[in-house]
Amino acid sequence: MATFRKFKNSFKGNITEDIWINIDHIVTVFESLDADPETNEMKPSVTLFSKEGMNWQVDEPMSEVQKKLI
Repeated sequence: MATFRKFKNSFKGNITEDIWINIDHIVTVFESLDADPETNEMKPSVTLFSKEGMNWQVDEPMSEVQKKLI
């Protein structure tokens, strides 16, 4: 059975900010700094990569992502 966890999607434009990701397929996670389009300030974001080549950028800090992946 798949193991889904809820994250806050960095992509704006969906009906909600929630994104449910099957963490059984995550192979790499890294944190980077991105410019916030509204404030033009740098903010951290975390990107999750799957073994199928998909990736998702989420707004949770790395420490929170780590908790959700364990």
